Amino acid sequence: MGRTVRPYSNEIEGAKERFNDFRRALPRKDQEAFDDIMRMAKGHLAAGVMASNPYSIETILLTALVKMRTELNELKKLHERNV
Repeated sequence: MGRTVRPYSNEIEGAKERFNDFRRALPRKDQEAFDDIMRMAKGHLAAGVMASNPYSIETILLTALVKMRTELNELKKLHERNV
């Protein structure tokens, strides 16, 4: 039997390709942010695989939101300790 779901890492690469024109139209600093989002998704492959979502862009964006929220929480804690 063949696989019916593409590997999540391939989905990330596919999303990068689909949004390549969008990325090129962004200012350089925003291109870097776009690349960061894709790196975040790759950094959380296990969670992305578990999402088993046919709309990979949702999983990619949710991964980025979770990662950014985690970083924000860490910055808030650091700020509270220094105030």
